[in-house]
Amino acid sequence: MTDQPIALEVSDLSFDYHGVTALSAVNFKIEQAERVGLVGPNGAGKSTLMLLLNGLLSGQGTIKVNGTLLSKKTIPQIRRFVGLVFPDAEDQLFMPTVEQDVAFGPLNMGMTTEQAVEKARAALDTMGLVGLAERSSHHLSDGERRRAAIATVLSMKPDIWVLDEPGANLDPQGRKELISILQNLPGTVLLASHDLDLVVQVCQRCLLLDAGQMIAEGPTRTVLADRELMEGHGLEVPLRIELETGTRKENGRVP
Repeated sequence: MTDQPIALEVSDLSFDYHGVTALSAVNFKIEQAERVGLVGPNGAGKSTLMLLLNGLLSGQGTIKVNGTLLSKKTIPQIRRFVGLVFPDAEDQLFMPTVEQDVAFGPLNMGMTTEQAVEKARAALDTMGLVGLAERSSHHLSDGERRRAAIATVLSMKPDIWVLDEPGANLDPQGRKELISILQNLPGTVLLASHDLDLVVQVCQRCLLLDAGQMIAEGPTRTVLADRELMEGHGLEVPLRIELETGTRKENGRVP
């Protein structure tokens, strides 16, 4: 961490599902324009944390976004700051056409139809989807749907991107395109993923969550290269790091 302004500050954040603890006294800060990975095994609490940051769930503790305390009163403002990309693109694509999906957010922010369409077309252009604007999302590939889901958030120009498993179900080409998009998103990024190689390529810093507790944080390559730490929490050192450091043998040879 440096002396840059804080985009996101989480203090003693806890959440229970019907008496079962999902998060317990989680603390972290993310500076403006940082790209931070959130990793951990299934059931660690990553998705719960994502929903709390956007006000879709309410827990104990505090969340500050750009210095604004998240509360019932400030939820509309927070949702303008924080753009949430769900793990299933279909949760964000429900209108008859892709352009209507992407214009939906700006319309709900109070823009005119003309303004919303302009924002939608600009976002689709950035995502390379202008030619598919009149299609239904059901007629898109997995990679195209993922880009369309990101476009629905991009059209609202959030300060902070919160992405939950953005690389799920993508083929190698779709994954490559996604990584390029994530590397160039404007603003601050918090990215939760089981694809640790993707996290290495996109995020400078990493948070490790397990059983609802913050276990470790630090430079991505430092945290994810710690074999004892990773294996102790049901994870593996990413292949990219193993190949770079020569700790993995391929066909009997160290690359």
